Amino acid sequence: MFTNLGASEAQLLDQVLDGASTGLFLIDSTGLIIYCNPLVKKLIDASGQQFVGQPYTELLNQIAQLSSDPQQALKDIATALRHLEQPLGRGILPVPHQFCLSTRGEITRRLQIRFFPFAGAMDTGRSWMWTGVIQEVSQEWDTITEQAQYLSRVIKELRISFAEITGSITPLLDNHLNWEIDERHHFLQSFSARIEQQKRILENVHDLFKLELGDLSIGRRLQPVGPIIERAIRNLGGRNNECHFEIALPEDFPHVLINPSAGERIFRNILGTILEHAPKHSILQIDGTTAATEAFVSIKTPGIALNKDELQHLFDPFSSTTATQQDALGSSLDLYTAQQFIVAQGGRLWAECPDQAGVIFHCVFSVKEEPEQPASRHLPTSPSKAKPKTGKRAKTANGRVMVVEDDPNVAQMMKMMLTRVGYQTTIANSGQHALEIVYDEPPDIILMDLHMPGMDGFTLTSQLHEALPVPIIAVTADSRRETRMRALSLGVDDYLTKPVDPDELIARIRNILQRASGRIHGQHEQGIHIGSLHIDLDRRQASVDGQAIKLAPIEFKLLHVLARNPDRILTYDQLLKAVWGPQYGDEKQYLWVHVNRLRRKLADTTSHTEFIQTEPGIGYRLVSPNVA
Repeated sequence: MFTNLGASEAQLLDQVLDGASTGLFLIDSTGLIIYCNPLVKKLIDASGQQFVGQPYTELLNQIAQLSSDPQQALKDIATALRHLEQPLGRGILPVPHQFCLSTRGEITRRLQIRFFPFAGAMDTGRSWMWTGVIQEVSQEWDTITEQAQYLSRVIKELRISFAEITGSITPLLDNHLNWEIDERHHFLQSFSARIEQQKRILENVHDLFKLELGDLSIGRRLQPVGPIIERAIRNLGGRNNECHFEIALPEDFPHVLINPSAGERIFRNILGTILEHAPKHSILQIDGTTAATEAFVSIKTPGIALNKDELQHLFDPFSSTTATQQDALGSSLDLYTAQQFIVAQGGRLWAECPDQAGVIFHCVFSVKEEPEQPASRHLPTSPSKAKPKTGKRAKTANGRVMVVEDDPNVAQMMKMMLTRVGYQTTIANSGQHALEIVYDEPPDIILMDLHMPGMDGFTLTSQLHEALPVPIIAVTADSRRETRMRALSLGVDDYLTKPVDPDELIARIRNILQRASGRIHGQHEQGIHIGSLHIDLDRRQASVDGQAIKLAPIEFKLLHVLARNPDRILTYDQLLKAVWGPQYGDEKQYLWVHVNRLRRKLADTTSHTEFIQTEPGIGYRLVSPNVA
């Protein structure tokens, strides 16, 4: 069949696979590669190589060398090939053999490789006309890893509970000891409390998975929230530690859009968690306020004080806690579940500790049905199809800032902070909203949350950088290293963790805007030519052999700094201070991510020149042709 793949056939395959996220290569009966789509080369960092006509071992060896464990990768490849050679009976469909490898380097990627025979080759009883598929599954792998870690923590919590239950039962079963009634009652209470805790853990995990899969029916309707709160209090069972509740909702407090069962669950989880840590005989105050189309239910918990770091991780399920957090409120699966339920109801849940006298939980619900809108009003505006307005921007004192944040309270706070120091600020309440308005008055910089319903910050960053080279600062509560690396690898210029220090935020905005405007060196250079590389400073564009390269603002600045110092080794510290600012010095991962992205983009051109060289343990340099 494909022993002589013609140019037209290869072109047809290229068209069919254009835009696909899968690399594909075909092997004929002689073991030669007869087709290899461009994405294969991109995935294995071999854009300049020619594989068609070569033995398949050339390609597979190069794939193995990408791995952090090349020897193991070669073993996996050999196993896959043996599986491929197994003779199949007529009519038996093959099961593709697959394996994954982790790439080495500054940014670890997960690649999935699958081998399977051509359908026509099965009739011969041998399967040596076969194809290989390569796909990056880093995001899927991260998701599965998070889910596995989540389940591991659930199991750990259950094992701890079982151990404590066993510890309570064993003394009671010891016939050699005579227990007093009070002592026996103490063990039975401990036993009951642990069973109740296990029940809650399993209930929360079960409903969270159903919520994730869309199998949990939580249809909303307008309901009075007072009776829902009272029912939640009655169903707290043995979790009440002699505390008292004062429900002080106004008489004219509106009905809210809520599912009664889900609403009871929300308040039962919040109140139950509070009761486990509140001092005995505490008075918990529950009141309400309204604003526009929303109703706020606030729960004040005197006697429980948390610092900023503890508040930041309050809703993290199974997060590690310090002794101080355990004595106070700590993190809780109950609170995380309550937050997910309220978000699914179209609301919000957060906590604050304004004066260290006690934590206040705020639950926000909608008070009116959302009218049906024509479908066309909700159609997304694709950056590739939108018509950006490239006219003159309105003059502002310091610049134009867009805040992309789904929490209106945080968004308004940031707007007030920025307006006070002279920035004109626009708020987008979602990633899709940002795409719809960003071309009307293009901002000078974007402050963006990463974890938002619908289109998240990662997707928004990718789509914006395709059409609008605007600097982006991620402002998020997620302090995990892998999230930071992922954001930076997508082109985010800076990364700040909530709660944000206002002075630090303003300083970073000014620093980035200064870099983007080309004022950081106080010079006006017309352009830089280094071999086939040309940098147009006026237009802030770069090209290799006349082929334009799309660069994010931070990538352009990095290339500019390197190009102004050709053949000179620039240390990590020098680059960080020149590109990001004088307050940077230890954030080497910023460099690793953006240098890697810059290399990829330069390698995607027709040139085969390796412009940027690494000096291990020191830094980087841009090599001119006469030196290379």
